[in-house]
Amino acid sequence: MKHSLLLALTLASPSALALDAACEPIVAASERTAAQPARHSVAEDGDGTRMEAVVLDGSFYVSVDGTWRRMPTDLRAAERKINAGMRDGSIALSDCRADGRATVDGIQTSVFAYRVALRGQVQDEARLFVGDDGLVHALSSGDHKVRFRYTGVTAPKL
Repeated sequence: MKHSLLLALTLASPSALALDAACEPIVAASERTAAQPARHSVAEDGDGTRMEAVVLDGSFYVSVDGTWRRMPTDLRAAERKINAGMRDGSIALSDCRADGRATVDGIQTSVFAYRVALRGQVQDEARLFVGDDGLVHALSSGDHKVRFRYTGVTAPKL
């Protein structure tokens, strides 16, 4: 359960309520992030669980606490489905708002706060950190934190 929540946070930046204009920057950042040919994310939660994911040229790799595996998942199809759900409201965002600026790993970002409904339950407030490049550089919700990078990404050794 814990790993599936970390995976969802890592892969699925937010979702949207049929689409409130305040939620548009969140959804647009999710779509732009999903379109990147390479990205590396590190997700951590409050109990010390760490998960890394690498997306590179259509391949998807995941490491939970140090062991890398290539996943058979068609991540691009899954992200397209999530993004479509954000656009059509089947994945609901609420309380979207700009929440200032912050620096993430030396990159200036705009911070957006929102709530997302997963399986019909509204989750804690989340914060999305979007760089001037339009990409998601960090995501946080409760004690779950995810960081993303897009340069220097290589396939892990399996």
